[in-house]
Amino acid sequence: MTIITQQMWDDKGNKLGTSGELDLSNIASTRYCGSNNPPDLAPGEPDYRYPPINSLDQAALKHDQAYDDAQVSGASGMLISLKTLDADIELTMSSLNIVKMYMMNEKDPVSKNEIGFEQAHAAGAVATLFSGMSMQKALRTGNNILINKVYEMTKSVKNTVSELSNGIEATTNQQIDQQNEEEFKDENKVKYI
Repeated sequence: MTIITQQMWDDKGNKLGTSGELDLSNIASTRYCGSNNPPDLAPGEPDYRYPPINSLDQAALKHDQAYDDAQVSGASGMLISLKTLDADIELTMSSLNIVKMYMMNEKDPVSKNEIGFEQAHAAGAVATLFSGMSMQKALRTGNNILINKVYEMTKSVKNTVSELSNGIEATTNQQIDQQNEEEFKDENKVKYI
């Protein structure tokens, strides 16, 4: 769990104040990607005053706002409601783009920092989850054009996430091989007295 405080500013650059401690215990230490969002201002009134910390958080914020606008909530709403299909597709594509930016060593346009493994891995998981839900919802619409669009998106997610996983595995194997080689050299050094 990550706890931060943050300066808050309005759209004109005027300082509004400092937040209290914010619990970033959602997916990849984000504010909006998961079920542990900032507490509501009042019952049924979500608090979106806090800016997203990175691109994954920004995509999740937009997704949360779309669900609120559609008056859809909870796991059953996420799995069943067709009113949120466009938001699910947008979240999938945004998450997929984050994985691609990570693989291209690009900086996160929101945080201006390099995209780390934790964020890329979480974005891959979000893309995988929501591409599957989007496909399930698209099939229920019976709209073949939409079904084909979501199917192509799902294939792209699968291929990109697989490429990410293979890259991680290759890097890990290289590191292990290098470490084993160094240990072998150390063990086989001839000691002279």
